[in-house]
Amino acid sequence: MKETEEMKETKEMKEMRQTHDTTPNPGNHLDQAASPISRGGAVRRAALAAAGLLAVAAIAVAAPPRGSARFGDGASGEGFPRHAERRVERLAEFLELSDSQLTSWESLRSQHRDAVQPLLEQMRTHRESLRSLMESDSPDATALGEEMLAGRELREDLETAQQDLESGFRALLTAEQLERYEAFREARGDRREQRGRSGPRGRRGRGPGAGVGA
Repeated sequence: MKETEEMKETKEMKEMRQTHDTTPNPGNHLDQAASPISRGGAVRRAALAAAGLLAVAAIAVAAPPRGSARFGDGASGEGFPRHAERRVERLAEFLELSDSQLTSWESLRSQHRDAVQPLLEQMRTHRESLRSLMESDSPDATALGEEMLAGRELREDLETAQQDLESGFRALLTAEQLERYEAFREARGDRREQRGRSGPRGRRGRGPGAGVGA
C-alpha cells in the first residue's frame, strides 16, 4: 500500500521521539522615466509578482495552526481541511502537551485568529485591486505602486502576528518539549526543501518551505 503524506509524518514523529529519548541533550519603485510601452510591460510584471506574493502570504497565514517557521498558522476554522487539524493533534501528541498547555495553546490560537482575520480581509481586497490593475489595458503605475506598498505593509503585519504566536507557543513548552519541537521543525524544513527542489512527479516546485508543516 502506498504510504500517504500523513503516514510519513506520523512515522517521522515516532522516529524523532525514539532518537530524542536515546540521545543526550545537546518597494520597489517603478521607473517613471520609462517609455509608455516598456512601462506598461513592467507594470504588468510587477502586478503579477505582487499578486503572487499576496497569495502566498494569505495562504501561509490562513492555513490551520500546524507550525511553521512561525509555529502558529492559527486561522483554523470552518472550511479548512481536516488533515491540517490532525497534523496539529499529532504535533501535540509528539510534544506530549499537558491539558494546561493545550488550553493555553488554544487560547493563543483564538487570539491569533481574531488578530489576523481583518488583515486577511484587507489582503483579499488588495489582491482584487491588483488583479483589476493587471487586467487593465493601461495600468496606472501610481495606483499599482500604492497597492504594492499597502500589500507589503499587510505582509509585515501578518508576519508580526505569526512571530507573536510563535513566541507565545514556545513560552508554553518545557526545555525537553522545546528541543523536540526544534527537531520537528528541522525535519519538516528538510522535507519541504526537497519537495521544493523537485516538485511533484519530478517537476520543479515553488521553492523550499520554511518551518514545520507550512
